[in-house]
Amino acid sequence: MKTCNRCLKEKSKTDFFKDKQTSDGLYSICKACKKEATYEWRAKNKDKYNAGAKKWRDNNKDKEYGHEAKRRYGVSLEEYNNMLKAQDFKCAICGKVHNDKVKRGRLYIDHDHQTNKVRKLLCSGCNSMLGYAKDSIETLEKAIAYLKDNK
Repeated sequence: MKTCNRCLKEKSKTDFFKDKQTSDGLYSICKACKKEATYEWRAKNKDKYNAGAKKWRDNNKDKEYGHEAKRRYGVSLEEYNNMLKAQDFKCAICGKVHNDKVKRGRLYIDHDHQTNKVRKLLCSGCNSMLGYAKDSIETLEKAIAYLKDNK
């Protein structure tokens, strides 16, 4: 048991973060108080926090994308990179080459909006095309017929 220096409640040691710099190896305030203090600091220092977060994102683009891919699609950064290699770093529809150094140059994870099943990696344009067509084969076939008739 340990007493939190902020709320002054006695809590289990598992309620404290680890801290190698302290004699008992635990942070001086409990996890709940630390979380509250962090949110208070962020609210008072929005500009500083946002600047730091932006700097981290700019310096860790792959980690950020990996986190987002895992959260949204259940695909780890390693799985994404394996998909890239399997597709020879090209869009599965048009063949545009993946280039994460330019805006919208990264290949996006395409998924079925009904089942959330991941399909393949697509460029921004092809991914948007399927999205705007709402994954409707009928709509896309009508678009093909339209293009053929109006060439």
